[in-house]
Amino acid sequence: MNLALIFSLAAVLMLQVSDSARDTSLLILNETYAEREATQLVTHSWLGFFQNDTGAGRIVPIDLALGQRGVGCADDAVVVDLRSKPEGALYAISSSVLRPGTITTVRIDYPVSLSPGADSEINLLLGQRRYTLRREGVKADLTDLRVTLSDDQQTQQLFAADGFVDDPHFTLHWAGDMDGDGRLDLITTLSRKYSVFPTRLLLSSLAHQKELLGVAATLERTAC
Repeated sequence: MNLALIFSLAAVLMLQVSDSARDTSLLILNETYAEREATQLVTHSWLGFFQNDTGAGRIVPIDLALGQRGVGCADDAVVVDLRSKPEGALYAISSSVLRPGTITTVRIDYPVSLSPGADSEINLLLGQRRYTLRREGVKADLTDLRVTLSDDQQTQQLFAADGFVDDPHFTLHWAGDMDGDGRLDLITTLSRKYSVFPTRLLLSSLAHQKELLGVAATLERTAC
């Protein structure tokens, strides 16, 4: 593959990590990141999230490797894709809560959209526990949108528009038990704006009182 074609392919992947690599504790692998941040991220310790076609998953220590370089949103911005060693991890996670081991996945096809125009509910069954991820709101301008997670006992608000949206989008990337406590964990992107992609790993073991989930790792990206 010639260099011009590599640059062209990289430019299509317009999502880039936000300015501070110090705040990046979740990475979507095989996507492009600004080269300066990427060279810092490969020096950190990471756990890799692996999942096969049957839904079986595991968390294992990984190293990160720099892949191909390309041109980012600006002509002078260089981006590079990040890969896992061993190969095949979907995510890289930096969190003191997680330990290597097997994980349980709620078997639905991912990603699942909860955005306006898609279904407003996603039902998730983990063991004997039933959860509902729900988009709520009645206003035509969508400024009252909320996303909530409920079980049989309580409801937690995961997102609120609070009066402003600009083509909001909501995606469930994964659901299951990652921290081994028998309760639901999620990876989501819940955004009020079309060009902003705040992805979160939400773990039940980090939930405060009267909550179902707490934030374990984050990734902030914006489109060109």
